[in-house]
Amino acid sequence: PPGCPAGQLQLGVNADGSSRCGSWSRLQADSRKGAPLVRAPQGAITRSGGTYRIKREATQTVLGLGLQRLAGQAQAEPEYAQGRRIGFRLTKIRAGSIFESLGLRNGDLLIDVNGRDLGNPAQVLGLYGLLFTPDASATLRLQRGKAPLTLVWRIEG
Repeated sequence: PPGCPAGQLQLGVNADGSSRCGSWSRLQADSRKGAPLVRAPQGAITRSGGTYRIKREATQTVLGLGLQRLAGQAQAEPEYAQGRRIGFRLTKIRAGSIFESLGLRNGDLLIDVNGRDLGNPAQVLGLYGLLFTPDASATLRLQRGKAPLTLVWRIEG
């Protein structure tokens, strides 16, 4: 992000206009402090099997709350096997949160999105940007327990 060193995220903007930068862990820790629950608006998400249809206006409403507030709804920690990052383990997903509404569960291992490996938290945040794209879709490859799982998110409208 502009104004932030490599590997850091823009957490906000200071009064002087400069970027307030930090790590993904800091963003999550800061945002969990008293973070109100972020729910999907009623009827905004419908599910058929592993496909979730999301109304565009719902994404705009939720995204308008800001990244920091969304980050307080779940945690994503890197998961390694044989010294190589294999994805992100999802934890602390708040009951009733937007992430739960989109089919994610505590303990899920997010392996890739649209076939692209998730090498760092910034790539996980790419999902956030995807939600701004007209008629976007994302195919998430997960592991739930020992079983593979695929979820599809389609933004419509």
